[in-house]
Amino acid sequence: MGATIFMKRKGAKLGWHDVCHSSDDDIRPLSRSVLFSFSHCAGLMKNHPENTEKQIYAEALRKASHDYEELIREFSILRLLNDSIQIGLGFTEICQKLVQFITEMMNVENASVMVLDEDKGELKLLVAKGLLDDSGTLYADSRWSGKTFKVGEGIAGKAVAERKSILINDTLRDPRFVRDGTQKVSIRSILSIPLIHEYRVHGVLNISNSEPGAFTHRKEHALSIIASTASVAMSYALAVEQLKRVNSELHGRNKELGAVVALSELLHANLELDEVLDESLQRILEAIDVSGAAIFIVEGDATVALKSSTARSLKDLSSVFAILNRSFGSEIMASAGIFHRSGASGELIGNGCPLPDEINIAGIPLFSGEQCMGILMTVDCRSGPMAKEEEKLLISFGNQIGMAIHNCRLISHLRENILELRETRRKLIQSDKLALLGEMLSSVAHEVNNPLAAIQGYSDLLRSDQSVTAKQKKMLDKIVLCVDRTRKIVQGLLSFARKTELQKAPAKVHELIERAIEHREHDFRLRSFTITREFVRGEPIALVDMNQIEQVFLNLINNAYDSMTGRESGDLTITTRLVNDGAAIEIAFADTGPGVPEGNVQKIFEPFFTTKEIGKGTGLGLSISYGIIQEHGGMLFLDERYQRGARFVVCLPVTDEQSYSDGGEQQLDGSEAAAQKGRVLIVDDEEVVLDFLETALRAEGFAVECASTGDEAFERLKEKSFDLIISDIKMPGRLDGRRLFHIFTKEKPEMANHFVFISGDIMESETSRFLEESGRPFLLKPFSMKDLRQVISKTLRPLLPKDPS
Repeated sequence: MGATIFMKRKGAKLGWHDVCHSSDDDIRPLSRSVLFSFSHCAGLMKNHPENTEKQIYAEALRKASHDYEELIREFSILRLLNDSIQIGLGFTEICQKLVQFITEMMNVENASVMVLDEDKGELKLLVAKGLLDDSGTLYADSRWSGKTFKVGEGIAGKAVAERKSILINDTLRDPRFVRDGTQKVSIRSILSIPLIHEYRVHGVLNISNSEPGAFTHRKEHALSIIASTASVAMSYALAVEQLKRVNSELHGRNKELGAVVALSELLHANLELDEVLDESLQRILEAIDVSGAAIFIVEGDATVALKSSTARSLKDLSSVFAILNRSFGSEIMASAGIFHRSGASGELIGNGCPLPDEINIAGIPLFSGEQCMGILMTVDCRSGPMAKEEEKLLISFGNQIGMAIHNCRLISHLRENILELRETRRKLIQSDKLALLGEMLSSVAHEVNNPLAAIQGYSDLLRSDQSVTAKQKKMLDKIVLCVDRTRKIVQGLLSFARKTELQKAPAKVHELIERAIEHREHDFRLRSFTITREFVRGEPIALVDMNQIEQVFLNLINNAYDSMTGRESGDLTITTRLVNDGAAIEIAFADTGPGVPEGNVQKIFEPFFTTKEIGKGTGLGLSISYGIIQEHGGMLFLDERYQRGARFVVCLPVTDEQSYSDGGEQQLDGSEAAAQKGRVLIVDDEEVVLDFLETALRAEGFAVECASTGDEAFERLKEKSFDLIISDIKMPGRLDGRRLFHIFTKEKPEMANHFVFISGDIMESETSRFLEESGRPFLLKPFSMKDLRQVISKTLRPLLPKDPS
């Protein structure tokens, strides 16, 4: 390796030295400095031979010492830059250290670093320092008014564009330097070195002095090495910063994913909408730095209602979000992404006031598929908009919440369907029970009414006996009263268990009330309960099915009794009054019980709803009563204004009193009935009924024959003729009353008018239909002698020969 060193004096070449080096390496900077000093001394000796050798070597030593000190400073800067890499300084801090080291250690007046914005192709001052700046490093901020250079503009821009350093030792003589009137320092020497590491240009290092010729090529070379080392440190710092940024982003993303996953797990584990919304908002406040959040849900009628809200510091939260929803809710719902508003926008909110400057609003629509389930809104009192990462997290939360709302509604609908299915199943079971109850009651009615018919009949016979004393007759009256009471009970059970066609007839309303009271008056007295009657004057008459209306009245009396049970005393006040100008009668049943709880007011007329203990109520009484009154063109309702208990009101249309008649067929007294001689066939499978009817009709003067089965009766009818056939409908064997009638009248149609039927249950569908189709009179067991005489008279009168006169 070799080098040529010129001997110079004041810039003029006086000679040269050739130096050979055995190694292929370049001559080290220190050796190069010593050789330059030797060359300088040799130049002095040649120009000034009069100088002594001692002076020459002293000058060489001074020069070598100066160069050595400068070299040491350069090495120190390199070491310090290397240390900055080791301790992990950031990009800006390295630039600060670079200008600080250069100005303080290399006798440079001014140094600055301009960084390159690759996207814009611009150089902008990042940091600057002067040797005389006692305040330390100066940073470029909003107060900086210096010019920004495009790449290729100015000395710095050209250095970056050409990717090599540019040295100007006298700016007054170099046209490349253009003076700017805004410059605050005097510049005569300038050196711009691009900060390049591998393929990347970080910016440019600018060094300047107020004196010309301040920078030699050796100094340029040294500063280029320092700039190169700084570029490496900058690249390392940028890599570290990028790694930290990526790690921070990953950490944030992991946090975001963790929060979203946690929320997702929570939402899938909980299917109660209110709890889902509350938990969602709590997670939002934990993950995103906002002051408050709220969720609005789209209801079935397309209205948006506040369902849940939470906040860290906001007061009167519901009112705040209600106002914001009125102002921005529709815009949030229609937005494709995240919706932003701040006080700086100058918009007015719902009350006509401007949005406060410190308020920032963010909102997103909550979708599940194509369906908008509601909106999520946040309020933030900090300055500046929400960070992009927080926006992404809010959108992720919104997606989860939208699906959760949809799932909760599906589950809610499923639960409702399951409950409805269970209720339907329960109703079907109850319906089957009622159907079975109807069949049982039909059988019970048949079995009970037959002996009741005998008791009623024999009691009537005994009462008509002249030998019976007054005391005995009074006893018989009580027996008849008990029989009538039992008959009404059985009929009430049958009416309850079976749906029958309305059999309307004019009826005295007060009499129907009294008949209903009869059933429970004894029970009221036992518990010291009173029944107070406040009836309107006169006898209002309504066209009703008497059995059904009596059932309604009895049900309301029963409910009043049950509600007062457990109290020391109680009173049921039954009030009637004419309303609608006398076109209707209002019957009120007011008790002194606890009343109907507010939560049950809307449910009391629903089928199967009951507040009674299991086994004490079916929940059908009021529902059936409501239906019965509606069928009669009336109303049944609860008087919610009544405060002393429960007050149920029945309203029925009334009819003209003249349309009412105590009716009945023309009664036959005993002598008239006895005068009607004729043959009677009695058909019944109950021996006591047969015995009673035979005894009663023989006493009336009839010739009587009895048959206990339909087959036996059919044989008698073929053998003999009868003026009257009284037959039970339900009988065992091949022929019951219906078949006996059909078969016999098919052979002898003229005998159809001679039949009278008796039955313990005429509400059974087949029995009711048969009686309607046949058109024959009938008696419902138990019946009195009066009823028996009337039906015989009604049947036989058209069959008697007419008086020729």
